[in-house]
Amino acid sequence: GGNMFSKFIQFIFNNFFLVTVIIIAVVLSVYFLQKSFREFMLNKLLMGFQRALRTAQLRFRKKRLSALTVMIIIPILVLIGILEMNRAPMINYVDHVSRLSTTEDVVTVYQNYHQKFSGNNFRDMEDIADFQALNNLSETTQAFSQGFDDMDLIKADSQYLYVLNHESLSILTLDDTLTSLYKQIDFNFDFDDDKTFFPMGIYVDDDRVVVIGNVYEYSYQYEDLIGFNPRFGDEGQVYVQVYDKNANFALITEYVIRGSVSDARKRSNQLVLVIKEELPFDNEELNIKDHLPNVIVNSVKLNTRFEDIKYIEGTQPKGFTTFVSINLNTFQVQQEIVLGDLNNNVYITNQSIYLTSNSYRFLESADLFVTSNPVSEIRTAVSKIDFSGTGFEYKTTKMIKGSILNLFAIDEYQGHLRIISTEINDEIMTNRLTILTRDLLIVSSIDKIGYANAPLRSVKFLGDYAYITTNDDENPFFVLNVSNPREPAIERQLNILGFSNYVHSVDETHIVGVGYIKNNEGRITGLKISVYSVADPTLPEIVFEENMLFRDYGYTSSEALYNPRSFIYSRKHNMIVIPINNFDWRPTARQTAGLAIYHISLEDGIAYNNFIQHASETLPYTRYRGIFIGDYLYSVSYGYIGIAHVDDLAENLVIINLNENN
Repeated sequence: GGNMFSKFIQFIFNNFFLVTVIIIAVVLSVYFLQKSFREFMLNKLLMGFQRALRTAQLRFRKKRLSALTVMIIIPILVLIGILEMNRAPMINYVDHVSRLSTTEDVVTVYQNYHQKFSGNNFRDMEDIADFQALNNLSETTQAFSQGFDDMDLIKADSQYLYVLNHESLSILTLDDTLTSLYKQIDFNFDFDDDKTFFPMGIYVDDDRVVVIGNVYEYSYQYEDLIGFNPRFGDEGQVYVQVYDKNANFALITEYVIRGSVSDARKRSNQLVLVIKEELPFDNEELNIKDHLPNVIVNSVKLNTRFEDIKYIEGTQPKGFTTFVSINLNTFQVQQEIVLGDLNNNVYITNQSIYLTSNSYRFLESADLFVTSNPVSEIRTAVSKIDFSGTGFEYKTTKMIKGSILNLFAIDEYQGHLRIISTEINDEIMTNRLTILTRDLLIVSSIDKIGYANAPLRSVKFLGDYAYITTNDDENPFFVLNVSNPREPAIERQLNILGFSNYVHSVDETHIVGVGYIKNNEGRITGLKISVYSVADPTLPEIVFEENMLFRDYGYTSSEALYNPRSFIYSRKHNMIVIPINNFDWRPTARQTAGLAIYHISLEDGIAYNNFIQHASETLPYTRYRGIFIGDYLYSVSYGYIGIAHVDDLAENLVIINLNENN
């Protein structure tokens, strides 16, 4: 009762003007209705007297009655007019999609959405949706796409090792000495001093080296990083530089695109970029056309057409997500633009792109009134865009229940799309599976996986099975049988202490999870690496575990918890390499960063092998990466490359200081 009264008071406070107008309109209408009724009854009485006395009929007071009738209608018309003025602009949707072709269309979408979230509602909506729990791994990278090369900060071919740093691309010769720096390409971009280049990754093929990065206004110290995760909201640019391997790595083509690149894929001569640009709607001088992803190829600006921009119903119109396809041979550029939420996920297959975004179904009253929670349901909009060497073609959009954790919760297999999502109803969180056809027709679903209010931590699809870990103290590990798309089922749930944030397949019968361990009271007590046996997919079990307890090592975290590119596994050498950041307060506070190497044997278990750190003066939050080449492990941090033979990682470690051009 108290909660309902509180919501009622909040409703009045949020809609004080409208409530006042409604009260005045009702009071005036009732008042004049009462006056009209009395006038009508008086006229009826007078007419009765006239008939009884058989006198000449007195003139009926029609004018007065008409005037009172008008006074009844006027407050109602004024109220309707004010409500219509307060109503959100109308948007036409076809299959949950509106096609925009003018700047006015974009502004209308923005006004429609944010009018529903006026006042404090946007904050309330975030609290109810529990976005931190649902999207804590949003924007993770979809690794290991079939047919595609995945960009990274470290690449190698048969001759060279390529290392992308903040200021340069270092190219090392892979010869017997394993220590020679062949060439260093310094990035000298033509932009203001208050801007800087943040590398995202490189691609290497037989003929080219492609460097991709974002340019932002310089505001923080990032020299310690060997990479940078994009910060949307800055007015930035994407730089794509193509170097010719056959011409001593000469720069042959440069693409400059407005926005920031969040992901990329390369297949043969085709480069596909996912570029995002936030629209500053709070800027009164905003010209939306200035924020379209203009493309400049070797200083020649290509025309960008403002037409057929897609807006997905219910998504937050925060900015543009643009898919850009570049033919590296012909320089042809194609694009597809979607207005919506920038915290979306992009899943790329050989022929299609699936864009998933949170979509909000609003209450009907949200068009007129400010309510404490205008959202009746949170869904995921799944949009399919086909692409080929000639460009993009938007196909369809489907709404499914819940929100998606990250890209690993999406998988296409044998003609079906499998999605794990988290749904919130009445503040109760449940996990669910939805299976769709490639045309996004829903085939089947499992509406409840595990206990309520247990957020997803990781998802791994392996053929006919899906493995799910949740943040639940009783049964956090689940096996789903999805071999029959029309009849998926929960095969098994496993009781373990802790959870895995990221899981990686090491062979057909084993997966490795990186996550945290919990004690019996549910408290996180350390970092752990778990080896699961799925030889019998219906009876998974933990066969080995290695823990780094906080009480022994101090607080420990790893980039591998959220970035799959930083998890390195070598089946040849039976090694796992993950970056480690550690804070220990004993005997005095100190921080360290480096690469932790573990030896893994499916017969003998998993054991700590070694820890590589390049320099004692290296900043504690330096990002480390590793790569196996032959029998050597190459470790990279900002300004340093470490080289060691796998048989003796500690004694034979050679460190190259790139800042000294050794």
